[in-house]
Amino acid sequence: MIPRTLTPGKPSFRGFASWVERCVAALENAADYMHPDVRTNVHGAFGAMLTVCHQALGSPVWQPGFMKHTGPPNHPEQGVFLLPMEVRRHNNTALVHHLNTIHAERDKEVVAKAVDTLAETMELLGPESICVNADDLCDELSSLLRGKAPCQTYEDSDDEDGDEDHDYVLMEAVMDLVVAFAKVAGPEFMPAFEHMLKSILKYTRPGNDSKDRVMAIGTIAEVVKALQVEEACLPFVDRLFPVVSAGLLDGDHEVRRNAAFCAGVLCLRAPSKMVQHYPTLLQKIAPLFNDQNVEVVDNCCGAISNMITTSIQNVPIAEVLPGFLSKLPLKSDQEEIPTVCSALLVLIDSGSPVLGPHLQKMTEVLFSSLLANPAQLKEPMLGLVVQGAKKVMAAAPEAAQAASAAFGPCLLYTSPSPRDS
Repeated sequence: MIPRTLTPGKPSFRGFASWVERCVAALENAADYMHPDVRTNVHGAFGAMLTVCHQALGSPVWQPGFMKHTGPPNHPEQGVFLLPMEVRRHNNTALVHHLNTIHAERDKEVVAKAVDTLAETMELLGPESICVNADDLCDELSSLLRGKAPCQTYEDSDDEDGDEDHDYVLMEAVMDLVVAFAKVAGPEFMPAFEHMLKSILKYTRPGNDSKDRVMAIGTIAEVVKALQVEEACLPFVDRLFPVVSAGLLDGDHEVRRNAAFCAGVLCLRAPSKMVQHYPTLLQKIAPLFNDQNVEVVDNCCGAISNMITTSIQNVPIAEVLPGFLSKLPLKSDQEEIPTVCSALLVLIDSGSPVLGPHLQKMTEVLFSSLLANPAQLKEPMLGLVVQGAKKVMAAAPEAAQAASAAFGPCLLYTSPSPRDS
């Protein structure tokens, strides 16, 4: 068994590192073994091997985008390689086996493992791990999404009962790989997403199993988030908004949860085109503040927060604020804390007179965000939240004092320093 986490410099690591070459050779020899369990484990072992190499040799923190690694079309020699040579070499070996398996393997479990391992490796090593073969990966993913890969067209009469479960496991892995691809490509993923979107949208149909809708809408949200810039997201809004709108009314709470998250991401990434949909979104989100599932409510708070942050002038604050604040602090999805804080800071900076009755509650939410465990606020957001709390304390000391009564530790953050006084 190959350990996935080893501490560089420790005897256990040094002892294993000397065996890497022989292990890679053994995995290559076993890649075409007749038993599918062996072929499956080969892909997992390749992933573990690359994790060890990454830990041993170190790799720089990667940034999304392929162009800097591949170089201009006419000058590929200008590409910049940041991964250590040994990591690149072993990754290329593993990548060939992953892509060949996706292209030709008939067993769905083997393909699912290859896809899953490739996604993990890409997120670990970044765009350089796939940049040269990005077009090949795009083609293979498109084939899988359309159900045309050999593992999806091959009929195995001995496995009819478990085929549905295998389909879901495979497609869940495929969607995870689409997201990993988007994360490492950044805005450059736009053409590939255009190529894949029609196939992904098929899984959002009302007639599909709810698990399919959850999976597909979650994938869409993560891809839009990874596209980063508005120019890359705008072409998709008209096709995605109807899916999000229907998802907010879905009978399955996991679909509603992902639809609310996707709505918020679209508002954040494509605000100029989403503002026209604000009235519809607000109308459909309002009832979800009473949803029995707290994750749905938290993601609705995140969506409202992004609407406020990106276009406060298009949000009817007086109508939205009471319901929005009544569901804060967040109950489950702590990762949305920075999103909520950003909206509260925009509200505070607006100086709107409608905020008066709500300043105590807003301060309480800011204080609770500072005390979140594990901590979700990092600089510069941490400093901005502290400054926002101080601004409320200066403008409405009674409201701030009432809020701070329940959050004494936060006074360590917000008490004026000698330089402030």
